[in-house]
Amino acid sequence: MQAVFFISDVHLQPRGSDANEYLDEFIASQLHGKSVTLYILGDYFDFWIGDDGADKLGYSPHLETLRRLTNKLNTVYFMHGNRDFLVGTGFSEATGVKLLDDPAMIELGEKRCLLKHGDDLCSDDIEHQKFRLLTRDPQWQKSVLSKSIDERLAMASQMRQMSGSSYKPSEIMDVNQDSIKQTFIDHDIDILIHGHTHRPAVHDYCVNKKPRQRIVLGDWDQGISYLKVDKNGFDLVHH
Repeated sequence: MQAVFFISDVHLQPRGSDANEYLDEFIASQLHGKSVTLYILGDYFDFWIGDDGADKLGYSPHLETLRRLTNKLNTVYFMHGNRDFLVGTGFSEATGVKLLDDPAMIELGEKRCLLKHGDDLCSDDIEHQKFRLLTRDPQWQKSVLSKSIDERLAMASQMRQMSGSSYKPSEIMDVNQDSIKQTFIDHDIDILIHGHTHRPAVHDYCVNKKPRQRIVLGDWDQGISYLKVDKNGFDLVHH
């Protein structure tokens, strides 16, 4: 079985940051010179103001890194997060990365797996759910993308400031357990894989008398974080 990797919440900055260095190390140690499949489950970028703004913001080296990966027989998929919801077809054409719907169903071995960014599972966070609904609306996105790059950059800066200054209880920023169980039932899956919460862990469930798992991908603030699936099974790495 070809190795399959999952990452999320890298929050790449346009220019130097610890996360950028961790990602380079991950690619060199786990992906370089190998034929693998990589799933990026959202918030790969800390912010994204549209495909036409990548060069001005300094994201071009990151796009070139992805292009090199897809040129070496690797398949790379990208799912939108709550920071990079404006990633579009221009990004896909520039990198060779395939855009992925949220949610997306795949099979790994004999396991039915559902992939999500995960923010919609935090259903107790009412403010975020309103924000998510707005930013995923095609008409709203079209309106934003019609603005100049400088105007969009100002909007992104304002959103980040508002997000950083607002206090929310820890419990509402994690997933709602009823939402998790309903997701298992609605999609009849064995494993749910998602990011967003920055709480890497493997959770075991029994839903409708059937064992299930939820695998939460970690963030990259302090180090490398990924899920690797191969012939040896599922291995969640966070350090």
